Amino acid sequence: MIDHRRIIYTKTIYVIHILTFMSAFTVSFLAFLSDIHPQSPFSTSMDMDIIIYTLFSYGTIYIVSLHLSSRHLNFNLPVLLDNVLYTCVTSMVICAILSLIALLFFKKLSPLQPLTFLVATPIIYIPAQALFNLIFSYVNNRPHNQRHILIVGTNRNAIEFARSIERQTFLGFKILGFVDDTKNPPLGLNFLGCFDDFRRIIRENVVDAVAIKIPVRTFYDETTELISISEEQGIATYCLNNFFESKNCEVTAHRCGNTNSIIFHSAPLEDWKMLLKRMISLVGATIGIFLALPLMIIISIAIYLQDPGPIFYVQKRIGYHKRIFNLYKFRTMYKNAQSVQHLLESINEMDGPVFKIKNDPRIFPAGRIIRKFSLDEIPQFFNILKGDMNLVGPRPLALRDYRGFREDWLRRRFSVHPGLTCYWQSMINRNDISFEEWMNLDLQYINNWSLWEDIKICFKTVCTVLEGKGV
Repeated sequence: MIDHRRIIYTKTIYVIHILTFMSAFTVSFLAFLSDIHPQSPFSTSMDMDIIIYTLFSYGTIYIVSLHLSSRHLNFNLPVLLDNVLYTCVTSMVICAILSLIALLFFKKLSPLQPLTFLVATPIIYIPAQALFNLIFSYVNNRPHNQRHILIVGTNRNAIEFARSIERQTFLGFKILGFVDDTKNPPLGLNFLGCFDDFRRIIRENVVDAVAIKIPVRTFYDETTELISISEEQGIATYCLNNFFESKNCEVTAHRCGNTNSIIFHSAPLEDWKMLLKRMISLVGATIGIFLALPLMIIISIAIYLQDPGPIFYVQKRIGYHKRIFNLYKFRTMYKNAQSVQHLLESINEMDGPVFKIKNDPRIFPAGRIIRKFSLDEIPQFFNILKGDMNLVGPRPLALRDYRGFREDWLRRRFSVHPGLTCYWQSMINRNDISFEEWMNLDLQYINNWSLWEDIKICFKTVCTVLEGKGV
């Protein structure tokens, strides 16, 4: 019940955000429609260009606003004034992206159009959310819709929870009072009684939900009894406790058969979002192989002419949850490169267990060009099709590098599938950063993972590759 109203409110704000940005764009687009002229070489008519532009624009608005809204609302339950600044900043981000889209399809775009979009956003949004807040508050605070919450506990956390509920008046929750195992509750609280009075309290009062905020370790038996009493009278119980302390884990509740479980996970779970990520990787790898096929033939010929021998270099790498797989790359070193690596350990330029030399003498001339533009990574599209990798994820490490790990926190990077690119791979002069910084970037990716983040990394990687500055 407590979460249900919050979720309804949050999802509605999602919709208001998206509709606001789409409405603001529609106003600015229609106001300056006569100033738009096609320039795209792919267009067949002005009407077709306008259709393409509007479809791209509405799609961009939907993706960007939904993503930013979800991130914003995950950490806040915003009220009107808090959201005004957010919508203005988001509208500027969207406006910049729309301007780039427009430049791809049109040779003339009035500077007043993005300005109109920016001005129209708060004008539309402020009354829209104000009206929604009034309606939501009115409906939830009507006597038959208001919900009474009994709080078990009088400690600081219980009192802060009660205050946070009271601040969100539009949710329609009323704190009935407090129950605790004490004879001297803090002053100023509506203290209704001790644990022994709990059954009588919920029997004689309107109680829609019980929120338990007491230490589980200390009051385990009492908590179990309170839940049983609430269950007997059909009252929902919320046990608001961190049962086990964890630094990086997210906690998810799940029911498996007749067993309730609490899942602690510090990496994305294998849910529908990860399935979508996998599908995108498969499609991207298929398209990549098709587009790169002529280039792969040219590279293969160049390698063979430079140093006759195997075209591909196959190396054992560490994958998902430390599964070992064969990684494919175009060979850029002379055939005896692996056997002489130990002779070059003294000039290794990377700290930690990783071995890298910027001007590695084992690389033949054509290999330097291939590496400069990261063309040696192209065969890893086949690793993606096999399921060893995804398009985006921490780079797979060699067995030698893995064996050099001395701290277990580094191994969390294997909790997701490795990728063709990542934060580190998309950086200019990536070999200038330390090994620990590289590992922290991988963990940052795991902590902040989203499909939108993958898209941004892919675009940044393409720019880095085209500049030839990734090495």
